[in-house]
Amino acid sequence: MRVAPKEIRLSFSQPVEASLSSASLKRDGETVFDTRKFEPDPKDRSTLILRCPETLPGGHYDVEWRVMSVDTHPVQGRLGFNVKP
Repeated sequence: MRVAPKEIRLSFSQPVEASLSSASLKRDGETVFDTRKFEPDPKDRSTLILRCPETLPGGHYDVEWRVMSVDTHPVQGRLGFNVKP
């Protein structure tokens, strides 16, 4: 991608508890930021929104996330993306 995303949306197959969820954004293996501040999508309880910093320099990024579903089942994963310089 040529322009860094302003937000990342994570969608799940069932509703999740935003207050018990967390994420880290890493660039080339180094943590850019950690957050427990997911925003739930007001129209869909199975989607969480992670606001990105205003500027992300070029490089490879990974979002590592851990969420708690409403039935208390923990789920974690990682997704990656590239920002071109």
